[in-house]
Amino acid sequence: MYISVTFLVFALVLQPGYTPATSAAVFTNIALHYVLPLAFIIDWLLTERIVYNWNYLYYWVVYPFLYLFSALLYGYFTGIPLYFFLDYAYFPLGVFLGMILGLIVVFLLIGSGVIAASRVIARKK
Repeated sequence: MYISVTFLVFALVLQPGYTPATSAAVFTNIALHYVLPLAFIIDWLLTERIVYNWNYLYYWVVYPFLYLFSALLYGYFTGIPLYFFLDYAYFPLGVFLGMILGLIVVFLLIGSGVIAASRVIARKK
């Protein structure tokens, strides 16, 4: 699930404002943010045999909250946010909280999609 979010956030949010400085940066970003996530999603669709329980959704959001907390701490102590949308000093509080809520909703929607897909795939096999 996390790799799917990586793919979506980079492709839809970060890529438009990102200008790689070197050809190596272009290659690594394409490999890490497009090729690997798509390969993982395809592999999962073709090989996954586990039927996920809906309760897993609660566990799956723990890591994003921990990552968010550590990213905010990093920005606080260094003065450099990891991502522009985590710059709480730049955005009004309502906008900032809205972006955080949006990310949480994305995680919940993708997680729900993964659980639903696992159930559909299991019925077909």
